[in-house]
Amino acid sequence: MSFDELTDLQEIDNMLSERVKDWTKNWKEQGIAEGRAEGRVDLITRLLSKRFGPLTDDVRNRISGASIDELDAIGERLLTAQTLQEAMESN
Repeated sequence: MSFDELTDLQEIDNMLSERVKDWTKNWKEQGIAEGRAEGRVDLITRLLSKRFGPLTDDVRNRISGASIDELDAIGERLLTAQTLQEAMESN
């Protein structure tokens, strides 16, 4: 094996090592974001159920499919809403 080939292999090894670090970081960040979203879904579902009674599958599905921003908005409306429909409706 020549010196150039050895240098190329070391460069490839370094590049792959950096790539794996990037992938690992991205997977961790994605997992954290998914965990936060799941936590919000659980919290909003529990709060709506406590306030307005059992939720329909349609409402549960809507909450499960909502973005973080939508979940936060539902949570804020929940504080003043008189009905489940008010809490779920966006302005």
